[in-house]
Amino acid sequence: MERLLGLKKEIIGVRHLEDQDALMTYGFDPPLKEGQEAITNEIADKIIEDCKRLTKDRVDFIFSTQKRTSDTAILVKNKVLSREKNLNISLQPDSRLTDLNQGKLIFPEGYKDGDPDPEI
Repeated sequence: MERLLGLKKEIIGVRHLEDQDALMTYGFDPPLKEGQEAITNEIADKIIEDCKRLTKDRVDFIFSTQKRTSDTAILVKNKVLSREKNLNISLQPDSRLTDLNQGKLIFPEGYKDGDPDPEI
């Protein structure tokens, strides 16, 4: 917890939802898998619970510019607001939050999205 200008800050870390196994189609920035409603419900419930416990009415989602993280933030924001309309939620993409450069993708002959990793 940090005190900044007299305000107490609480940080809740949330990892992005599961993304599609589609390296060939999307490279290192694939979209999310469908059907993760139960997980977004759990995350939204936890955020709402913590806001009530901490008597906070503002939530800032800070996330990388990758599709999976921005899509996760949007889905969770919408789920929270569908349940608790009095919260003020902002979305703040931050280009400083990024994965390591993993280099160029080189696929084995015949590889298709979703194939298991080849044996080395």
